[in-house]
Amino acid sequence: MNETARLYDVQSSLNTLAAALDLWAARDDTRPQPEVRRAANTAMDQIDAMVRELYAMRSRLVTEMRASDDATAARVDAMLARDQAAAQVTEDDFVQDRHAVLPSAAYGRCPTCGAAPGEPCRDEAAAQVTEESDG
Repeated sequence: MNETARLYDVQSSLNTLAAALDLWAARDDTRPQPEVRRAANTAMDQIDAMVRELYAMRSRLVTEMRASDDATAARVDAMLARDQAAAQVTEDDFVQDRHAVLPSAAYGRCPTCGAAPGEPCRDEAAAQVTEESDG
């Protein structure tokens, strides 16, 4: 049975419950009314059945959500692995200063100083100017 059919079953149980509770609410305790007592029992049975079905639906949903989350995590892991592999830089890509000579299309500017690929590190250049003026 699919989830839509189960929802219709819960709706049907809810309708039966509502009718039974209406009968119980309209009872007259001054006279015998066995049908009202049966309606109360029916209401309890419907509540129990609905709770069971709702918990079963919840359990299925949690299982599906976990499977979906696992699939999402696998996709993210694969994406991160691809990005990490693309970001691997060999020793040949580095110059003597603090930033790498990186292909600008892939990496852009130095994250330390903002220098373009192949330019000297601006932080080091500023430090050298300061040292020369102090000396």
